[in-house]
Amino acid sequence: MIRVATVKDAKDIKGIHTLAIDGLNSFYTQEQIAVWTSGDDDDMSSVIEHSPYFIVIEIQDKIVGFAGLRDDLSLRHLYIHPDHQKRGLGRELLLHIENYLKQNNNREISLEANKSCVGFYQNIGYSIQESKNIKISDQEIYITKMIKTL
Repeated sequence: MIRVATVKDAKDIKGIHTLAIDGLNSFYTQEQIAVWTSGDDDDMSSVIEHSPYFIVIEIQDKIVGFAGLRDDLSLRHLYIHPDHQKRGLGRELLLHIENYLKQNNNREISLEANKSCVGFYQNIGYSIQESKNIKISDQEIYITKMIKTL
């Protein structure tokens, strides 16, 4: 079931965020992962509270993934718990986000993909705009900017 996230979900969401990023250790260094997963439940509460649209997906009343938009309506987050990946849940969340944007008269969506997800996004119609390093704290993280016309 997909539903709108609340600040009460912050701890579960932060836990999934950390586990999913920890699983990227073949793509990023431990130092990069550490700064990427820094922050606490209060930080995630603020992200949820200020996002124009932030959703979770549940299985048997347990949050197993989430997605959220930035103020500019680009995709900020899309993460699935490692135990539930490769089951179509990320695609389901993304389609839900895309439908939300279409219903609100938006004609495109953009995002910054990590190294492991570029193929996933390409398979569902996203095209690469550019690849670059972004700075998080003292670490540079390689990302790929992608876009899709809705």
